[in-house]
Amino acid sequence: MSEYSSPIEVVDDYIDAYNAFDVDRIGRLLADDIYLTHKNRGFLTEGKDPVIELYRGTPSVIPDRALVDRTMVTTDGTRVIVQHTFTGTPTVDLTFGPAGEKFSIFLATVFTIEDGKVTKYEDYG
Repeated sequence: MSEYSSPIEVVDDYIDAYNAFDVDRIGRLLADDIYLTHKNRGFLTEGKDPVIELYRGTPSVIPDRALVDRTMVTTDGTRVIVQHTFTGTPTVDLTFGPAGEKFSIFLATVFTIEDGKVTKYEDYG
């Protein structure tokens, strides 16, 4: 049984934890077989431990990263679609921004929630 009354609550907690760099809280929200992908960048990470390690490493690469400016949140009961903006200033050159230059990428993120856990995280943008 989940402590959340809706999939949107799970996503809200996930985004809050992401923005707070609270990797332990994110870990509690992930299914063991989480599938995380950034569709247009060819990036895929599968499994809870690899995703947690990914998030543990991001503060050194994008120390000010955040998901902000939610313009839409909708759900079909299992999937939650969020339109928001990914911002940050990388410390190294990345495919979406050179070191030292702030970036802002508009995204649509599709979360799949089952039993209060994120089973899929799919970014488009």
